[in-house]
Amino acid sequence: MSTIIRKQVSAFHWIEVDDFSKIINRKKYDTATAELLMWKYIDNEQSEFSEWGYNKAVFLFQKKNGEFFSYTVGFSSLHIDNFLLITKRLLVPLFEDEAKDFVEKYGNGEVYENIFGEVEE
Repeated sequence: MSTIIRKQVSAFHWIEVDDFSKIINRKKYDTATAELLMWKYIDNEQSEFSEWGYNKAVFLFQKKNGEFFSYTVGFSSLHIDNFLLITKRLLVPLFEDEAKDFVEKYGNGEVYENIFGEVEE
C-alpha cells in the first residue's frame, strides 16, 4: 500500500493518508491507480463537515477513463507520535460538473485551469 500524502499540517501534527479503493455501482474507484489532481487540508473551524467533529483532508482524483471522484478523510484529535488518526473515510464518484464545483470550492483559479482548461474572463 502506498501513501497518497504525508504532510505536516500544524506545529505539532502530521497527517498520513494511504491509498484506498471502493466499489460503487459495480465500478472500482482506487486512489492508487487514479491521478491525484488536487488536495486540501481543512481544519475543523473551516469545515462544512462539522458533524464529523474533527479535521479533514479532501482529495480530487481522475481515473484513467476520465471519471472523477472525491475522497475525504476525517482525523480525530487523538494522535500517536504527532500523527493524527484517520477515523472516517468517504469516497464519492463525481460527474465533471461536480468535479468543477469541488475545485471551485477547495482550489483556486490556477488549479481549476490546470485541470479543466482556460476559462473566459
